[in-house]
Amino acid sequence: MFLQTPESRCAAMRVMQAWPQVYRSACPSNSASLLSDGFRCGPGWYPLIERLSADIAAILDEMPVPAFRVLQVNQKFGGLRFRVTGSNERILNRIAKAQVEAAHTCEGCGGPSRIRSVDMWLTTSCDPCIERTRPPRR
Repeated sequence: MFLQTPESRCAAMRVMQAWPQVYRSACPSNSASLLSDGFRCGPGWYPLIERLSADIAAILDEMPVPAFRVLQVNQKFGGLRFRVTGSNERILNRIAKAQVEAAHTCEGCGGPSRIRSVDMWLTTSCDPCIERTRPPRR
């Protein structure tokens, strides 16, 4: 529902640069990374992803997990997908908490929302954001 823009790619890159221990496999030169174009979700979830990244960084600083890698950050079926590999239980629990939070947060503006079907797409968006992103009707 939300298109990738140069601004959203820049915002995602800023998050990835702020927590290099979390996103070390997502460097721009790594064309195989699913993060090379940033996060595939709306800007309303970026603060949530920043908090999640900071918490994962703190966990990794406390107990390093050398094999940890973030594979992908996107929206699917109206929910946040934060795919990782080489993780531990604390990180997975923190990701699950962020996914629950995202299910109640508008992907467009960050306000309160819920997962719902709009034009046959599942989205977590408030009414104003749905109207802003919906194409004009004929």
